[in-house]
Amino acid sequence: MSINVYAGGVGSPQLPKGKGEQCVEATPEMQRNHMNYLLHKRDQTMHQGIRTKQYSLIECIDCHVSKDEQDNFIPINAEGQFCQACHSYAAVSIDCFQCHATTPDKDKQASATSLSHSQEMLAQQQLKDFLAAQHPTEKIHD
Repeated sequence: MSINVYAGGVGSPQLPKGKGEQCVEATPEMQRNHMNYLLHKRDQTMHQGIRTKQYSLIECIDCHVSKDEQDNFIPINAEGQFCQACHSYAAVSIDCFQCHATTPDKDKQASATSLSHSQEMLAQQQLKDFLAAQHPTEKIHD
């Protein structure tokens, strides 16, 4: 099943439907601003050490990736797939996948989940340390 992503549908790309009930934001909002959410998420993760699932590229890929007849994941940036179809239509290059995986890696995700709590605790501590350094006279509460 695929969906038209632009009103009118004339010449618009056909995209595979996501697996979830709904996206983290309304479809028109994601069409216009997904790159802003991803960039903000990148900054939170890389500069502040905050790792959450909301607006995570991994979560986007998990929901929007398709499988072939042999039940293998098709790279999300492959011809006709979710990211590539829309970005090609809009004449926008995708640079996310120069570094990021184009398909889910369930084995890695399973092991990463066990680290999730410790990573979150570390991120919270780093945030507290950062805030304490910015405001040395204020007490930072848990």
